[in-house]
Amino acid sequence: MSNSTENYFKFVLCGDCAVGKSSFIHRLVFNKYNDTYKQTIGSDFLSKKFYHNDKVINVQLWDTAGKENNWCLTEVFWSTADSLILVYDASVANTFKSLDFWYKQFKDKCSKSDLPVLVLANKSELADKQVRLEDAKKWCQENNITLLFEVSAAESLNIKESILALVEKTIEYKNEKSFNEGDDYDDSNQIYINKNQLNNHFLEKSFKNETVHTNPPIFSCFSNVFNCFK
Repeated sequence: MSNSTENYFKFVLCGDCAVGKSSFIHRLVFNKYNDTYKQTIGSDFLSKKFYHNDKVINVQLWDTAGKENNWCLTEVFWSTADSLILVYDASVANTFKSLDFWYKQFKDKCSKSDLPVLVLANKSELADKQVRLEDAKKWCQENNITLLFEVSAAESLNIKESILALVEKTIEYKNEKSFNEGDDYDDSNQIYINKNQLNNHFLEKSFKNETVHTNPPIFSCFSNVFNCFK
């Protein structure tokens, strides 16, 4: 891998306080979970390297504050993001309703409004869900978002799968922009990423050797990939 080309992807996580953004990142990078809540002030990040063909994909996961008075740094990171991750707590309805606010803020602050977006229904292991999956799928359809996962950082459900889906989507997005195919570009294959194909393509072939680069800890939750446009 010494001759591999290294690419940096910046994924920015947004959502209300305590939805599990930091827990998600921490589970992905360290495979650990801490149920003690610690509010993120400003922004923080961890990174994880993956291998895709002959390229090294260095994914930076930026954990942002869930309160307006801590946005001084958040907006700066939004402006240079490669993809957006929206996180809500499936057991708290208001955190789902807040997705409208967070998505609008991102689109207003980011010059690239067509960036790939991943929606995570966090804490999916809890029995007392207040947000129906059908409602989340409908919201994604209305906002032209094609990646939706139910996840759980606590039980390590679909943590890696969700990020691999976004890596794949981001690669496709960058290729599309690079080739500048415009109206001739066929994006029909981006609507749904088959979970088994994803695992075979990345886990067996692409991510044979993973390394972690650490900064201060951060994180959240996941479970199944769904076709929003079924």
